[in-house]
Amino acid sequence: MESPDVVFVLYVEFGKHFWDSYCESITILNTEPVAWYFTRRIVHTNPYYTELNVNKRPYIGPTSTDAELAFYMTNFCKIHSESFVYDPFVGTGSLLLAAAKHKAICFGQDLDIGILQGGYSINCNIPRNPDKNVNKNFTHFNLSTPELLCGDNSKPVFIHLPDGIFDAIICDPPFGIRAGAKCLGPKASRMDKYNKLLQYMHDNRDDKDIRKRCYPMTKPYPLQDVVYDLFHTSAIYLRLHGRLCFLLPILPTTSYDALPTHPCFIRKYACDQIIQGNLRRTAITFEKILPYSHDYDIWPSSQKELPTPDWVITREMIFNTKSF
Repeated sequence: MESPDVVFVLYVEFGKHFWDSYCESITILNTEPVAWYFTRRIVHTNPYYTELNVNKRPYIGPTSTDAELAFYMTNFCKIHSESFVYDPFVGTGSLLLAAAKHKAICFGQDLDIGILQGGYSINCNIPRNPDKNVNKNFTHFNLSTPELLCGDNSKPVFIHLPDGIFDAIICDPPFGIRAGAKCLGPKASRMDKYNKLLQYMHDNRDDKDIRKRCYPMTKPYPLQDVVYDLFHTSAIYLRLHGRLCFLLPILPTTSYDALPTHPCFIRKYACDQIIQGNLRRTAITFEKILPYSHDYDIWPSSQKELPTPDWVITREMIFNTKSF
């Protein structure tokens, strides 16, 4: 029926929202509905975030975050026009697009220079397309472009910035499911080549173009290290009561008590999104409640020595068809 006078809507609720004993907001999704709502539509408008939908952007990638989820994350972090926002895995800029829509000042980092420059192809004979890059996504929607930096989450390039400079840190870290994480450093099998490269760069250090011809080596970056390094960076560079929000893949059997945390933070929200089958990801939001102390410098390394937590083995469970 076209242009009906009255529209009836049926809503099905699969989630249950409650506060746990630590006054933290938790949302649990069930496979069976917990409630049904049959009602009459009074008014309907298109959500404001639809103008930033993935299919409307000039530059996207296989891991670009959808606009709705990106705006949820910016709301979780209370991002507004005076916020300074950082995304350490900026990719094609999906999360910073939502932050820029709130008129926030945005700063992004990614290790893959090809993604930042955009328009690249596996075939080196194909020239770059100047209209396919991260900044083009922002100018396309008349938004302020972010400051972008090629860098490594495990080795922040802004170590000389003052502590507590960011109001919010939002990101979608690579999980190793659709995109594998990498960090700077050589694989054990390439140490000889790595040492030769260092020697070559040292011998030609007066050559101004040496860095254009030499790219740093990378190695696999385990999810456990990604999260702990992210916490460590956030503990230093987030202001007090600033917020950190990131996505993490989990299974229905994953306990919320087992989710990662840090002494400087308190968990505020954990909201699940079902992807397919048993696979889901949760948007975890933390608030920084304690100032950073150098006593926490050894925290990342100490956590990596502990037994592997449940949320780390999600990838192995996914690719093990017998257990997934």
